[in-house]
Amino acid sequence: MIVLAVAIGWGLHDLARLFPQGWIIEWVAVTFLIAQRSLFDHVRAVAWVLDRDGLKEGRAAVAMIVGRDPDTLDEHGVSRAAIESLAESFADGVVAPVFWYLLVRPAGAADLQDGQHHGFDDRLSHATS
Repeated sequence: MIVLAVAIGWGLHDLARLFPQGWIIEWVAVTFLIAQRSLFDHVRAVAWVLDRDGLKEGRAAVAMIVGRDPDTLDEHGVSRAAIESLAESFADGVVAPVFWYLLVRPAGAADLQDGQHHGFDDRLSHATS
């Protein structure tokens, strides 16, 4: 799967180089590979539910986006959990694809999005445990 993703990425890069405005092709491809607003919308919903419906509903809303048990979290804990999830998603879904795109063009961004990679913090926690 990784080899296929890299091959498609390099093929797209080579195709884009054939045209004077080929950078547009790369830009569109990379835009699709970057995780955009989905998690932000979920985090905003957590804040809205927490404010409007209270702690119990806020816990239920944050449980949809975090891996931890929200039953012991207070309002600040629910907010922190949502923000931490957003930050991790931003790092994994935006910063990492852009970094790899800049390093190895579309091949890197396509490889990152093939579903085989996890966040750096996941790899680090597995390496240290």
